[in-house]
Amino acid sequence: MASTTSSYSKFSRNSPSSSWNFSSLALNWLNFPIPLRLEIFFFHKHGKSKTEASSYRPISLLPTIGKVLEKLLTQRLNFHLEKNNRLSNLQYGFREGRSTEMAITKLLDTIHKVKASGDHVLVLSIDIKGAFDDIQHSAISSYLNNSKCPANIVNIFKNLLQNRKVILNTCEGSAIRDQKQGCPQGSCSGPALWNLIANEILQENWPINTSIQAFADDFVLVSHAPTRKSWGVPLIHRRTLYKTVTERVLAHGAVAWCLEPTVRIARKFSTIQRPFLLAISGAYRTTSTAALQVILGIPPLHLQLQREARGTAIFRLRLPLSTNVSGIDPSEIEEKATGWSTHPSEHLSPTQISLDDGGNINTGLRIYTDGSKTEMGVGAAFCVLTDVNITHRWSIRPSLRNTVFQAEILTLLKAVEHAVSLPTQQLSILVDNQASINSAANPKSHNSIARKIFKLLQSHPHIRVSWIKAHAGYIGNEEADRLAKEAAETENFPETPLELPKSYQNILKTEDVGHLANGLG
Repeated sequence: MASTTSSYSKFSRNSPSSSWNFSSLALNWLNFPIPLRLEIFFFHKHGKSKTEASSYRPISLLPTIGKVLEKLLTQRLNFHLEKNNRLSNLQYGFREGRSTEMAITKLLDTIHKVKASGDHVLVLSIDIKGAFDDIQHSAISSYLNNSKCPANIVNIFKNLLQNRKVILNTCEGSAIRDQKQGCPQGSCSGPALWNLIANEILQENWPINTSIQAFADDFVLVSHAPTRKSWGVPLIHRRTLYKTVTERVLAHGAVAWCLEPTVRIARKFSTIQRPFLLAISGAYRTTSTAALQVILGIPPLHLQLQREARGTAIFRLRLPLSTNVSGIDPSEIEEKATGWSTHPSEHLSPTQISLDDGGNINTGLRIYTDGSKTEMGVGAAFCVLTDVNITHRWSIRPSLRNTVFQAEILTLLKAVEHAVSLPTQQLSILVDNQASINSAANPKSHNSIARKIFKLLQSHPHIRVSWIKAHAGYIGNEEADRLAKEAAETENFPETPLELPKSYQNILKTEDVGHLANGLG
């Protein structure tokens, strides 16, 4: 190295024009000569364990002529970045005319201005561990491309990062590996390349009450607000975390031990729940647990788990509950269909199901279906059209406890059954509810009625089911809608209750809220 330095110094003094020509050629060739970027050595950090990889600092050692060329390139890069304002004024490190004193003064000015306005101030200092070592070379190349720097400078910097070797001297000799990440530390270009990377963070659109600045790889954030309540995770997110994480963990297997929670269990859960309620609300520690539950709208934990245990018992395990808890019998609830209705490879013909508007279908036999639910009741109906004549009508009035989807899917089943009973012919069933069509076309549907429809359609491929836009003036759709509403709103219409939908379990929640209100009263 000494001989190289001496030789280059002598070479520069005796032939300055040749030295300049060499640098110009490197820029023109877009190539940083490999012998001038040979090695990166590891230096042990004083006081660190020699057995840990993080205790060593990779240092780029270049020969003198390589350092001169690298410094020339770095000057060109910095000139471009500074002249064209490509670097944020919030970076105080590795820049000419800037210092730690300027960075500290800027930080103190920001804090004093905020405090003068009466706001609370939070200062967060961030030191990025291994910042120079962990940057991917691909990221450096990307930022160079976006810097709008002259192409020859960009390309020679990319070339500088290629074919670099990391050398570690061991008892068994030198271990050599390729380097594919990290800014070259100990080099002239490392700080400039780091500032290019850090620039993206500084130019982010931070909230109006937050400011950021940096000195090299040390960042500091200053956040202020008129009250500390606006700091941290918002209340709605804290509540969501509690409901989706804490509650879910505690609810696991609740049906086995929380159908009838004892006073001891209720107290235990109150103790567990209280810290979460305080964290969500930000209230004083002296606030009562009952008050926190009411303010946040979060029921006592033992009641929440009891409700879920009851729902699991009656809707999944189909176990009856005592009459003073619920008047619902498991036999009244629709059972979830499981497994496959057919072999996994079997599906309906693509021509049988269509979600495109089938309003333009005006040939062959057409069956229009509809379901309706009003405050007075639920109705389901279909009508059959041949050309423009209605030849058949059917309607039914399920229980008010049933849903409109149940009415729609039941009507589709009855329409398919009616179509099956007719002589084989061109036939279309037009439905204004896409959810029922999708359910019927799914061989893994959890709805037992949908599975019946699937099997009937599979065995009768001439029957076509198509979606139709509702209330678009189609005669059959309007008639089916009228029949469904008539069935729903006619008090003396015979009622045909269906099984209760799974969503009906929300009634247990309503009952438990009533119990809670009575208890607090």
